[in-house]
Amino acid sequence: MNRNHMKLMEITPLEDYLEYYKNLESPRFAVLVTGEWGTGKTFQVKEALRENERYYVSLFGLQSIAEIHTEILLKTLGDNGLAKLVKPASKLGTILGGKAQLLSAVPVILQAARGQNFDKNRVLIFDDLERSSIPMLKILGTIDYYIEQLGCKVIIIVNDEKIGTKFKDYKEKLVGQTIKVDPRLEQAFDAFAQLLQEKKY
Repeated sequence: MNRNHMKLMEITPLEDYLEYYKNLESPRFAVLVTGEWGTGKTFQVKEALRENERYYVSLFGLQSIAEIHTEILLKTLGDNGLAKLVKPASKLGTILGGKAQLLSAVPVILQAARGQNFDKNRVLIFDDLERSSIPMLKILGTIDYYIEQLGCKVIIIVNDEKIGTKFKDYKEKLVGQTIKVDPRLEQAFDAFAQLLQEKKY
């Protein structure tokens, strides 16, 4: 048995649970993936879910709830879908000129798009929760909206040792499963080496 075949057989608890979770229909709870910085949480989640099985949104650097909604819309619609969606809305035909213009139209777009443009088979991933400057309760309320109102499957990636008590108090309402990941250094190195080989550095 070669090494690559052996690696394919090594299923982690994270991969095992996400295989189960992604096949649920409107589970009404989020999965929390936690671990120390540098453990490769994001890498491992993306390895467990193929690109066409997820929508990935980093909260790092976002300044408002409107920006969160905008990032999600951009992921779920793509440029063509977004242009088609906003075309009927008055004076929004030029919205694709920049994200700033899009932000001002988010309430209108959300009203039109609510519940209609998500591929419910995909998992919505919120990363870098502890690195956002948006008030924690507002972020959690937004995540709750996608879980409860839209029936989305949601993964929250966070180092919960670096986050305040408001998150810990609120997470019982949102989170149905918590998985702590450990570093997978060999797999991460192999993936990096493969990337270098493909780019022929």
